[in-house]
Amino acid sequence: MSAIPVRPPIVKTVDLQTVVDVDGALVIAEAGRHFDFTVRRIFAISDVPARTLRGEHGHKTMNELLICVSGAVEVIATDGVENMTVLLDSPKKGLFIPSGIWLSQRYLRPGTVLLALCDTLYDETDYLRDYEAFLAYRERT
Repeated sequence: MSAIPVRPPIVKTVDLQTVVDVDGALVIAEAGRHFDFTVRRIFAISDVPARTLRGEHGHKTMNELLICVSGAVEVIATDGVENMTVLLDSPKKGLFIPSGIWLSQRYLRPGTVLLALCDTLYDETDYLRDYEAFLAYRERT
């Protein structure tokens, strides 16, 4: 009997280094240790009403690391075949999103702040904003 090959997850959670003392917690995300790309762009999403769904797009080439700095966000990811949902509710855990993944985020609490570290500068031509176009792109690649 042959073994069924195990497919790696489409997105990957990353435990970030955390140093806690009486003065608070320091969370550290280092390139080469917690993620394997050079950061070219950083942005934060905040002031999103609770239960709002954002994102709903994919990227052709961009990789990113998402970190929920405060609050809670549910990240819904698909490659067109497999679906994953990951709860980010602590800055101690990041979520690596490789290129070619359709992503949505549901903001669960008021005051949620989501930080994104990206390996490319903003490029509108890298975005796949229509789900059917995303699926067609995935079939071609």
